[in-house]
Amino acid sequence: MVVYVRGGTDVFDDWSQITANWRTLARALREAGFEGIMFDNESYFEPAFRYPGGSSGRTLQAYRDQTRQRGREIISAIQQVYPGIQLLAFHGPYLSEPRAPLYVAMQQAGENNEGVRETNLQGSFFVGLVEGSKVPGAVIDGGEVYQYRSKRDFTRSYQWRKTQFASAQVDSPLIPVPLRPKWSSKVGIAFAVYDRAWKHASSHEPGVMRTTLENALRTTDKYVWFYVEGPDWLVPGQVSQEWIQSVRGAVAAAR
Repeated sequence: MVVYVRGGTDVFDDWSQITANWRTLARALREAGFEGIMFDNESYFEPAFRYPGGSSGRTLQAYRDQTRQRGREIISAIQQVYPGIQLLAFHGPYLSEPRAPLYVAMQQAGENNEGVRETNLQGSFFVGLVEGSKVPGAVIDGGEVYQYRSKRDFTRSYQWRKTQFASAQVDSPLIPVPLRPKWSSKVGIAFAVYDRAWKHASSHEPGVMRTTLENALRTTDKYVWFYVEGPDWLVPGQVSQEWIQSVRGAVAAAR
């Protein structure tokens, strides 16, 4: 089930109804047999997870701490009613970390500008989800970066997101020191693949899809998700057999 982020509620506001809504959703998904939630944490509609928020006079660190607290509350609420739920956020904390290498985000969302990353609270919310989760790997960095192509692209991204982000060398202000040794065991790493060219990536075609998808499948912890804006793959005849075989071939090879 896809859930979108919307703005308008400050993290210092009353979140009791928001938390209750997430809990209700998780209960419904459990009863309906869904595996979990894909959380699109990129704000398309109005500003969300941005500093400064509506609570004037508070510091950036105060906002980071409170945003982490909201993440802990949400994951606790949904795991109470659905302990095995998977929560995949489209973007991990790399969009909020000024020291994240360019090869990780590749200007996927927003600018690779330190000032923008500094005030982006998406990463703090994600860290709170990981911090509060009782199930290893249940909170997943979805890796919505469509420019990766080579095995090296996927491997470098995986290593930074899985281990280096939480290292003393990066010393991220987003992640508390007690959580750092546990990070790699608590967070899952996934990748997204897109059926179109994106920014600096080479044009997409069946042959490119074949190798890109195989590289993603060989590197992920568990999930690779496929975002489509071209022909509808669920309507027979809209997608050519060449495209279908490129996906089937990648999946077979990765197995």
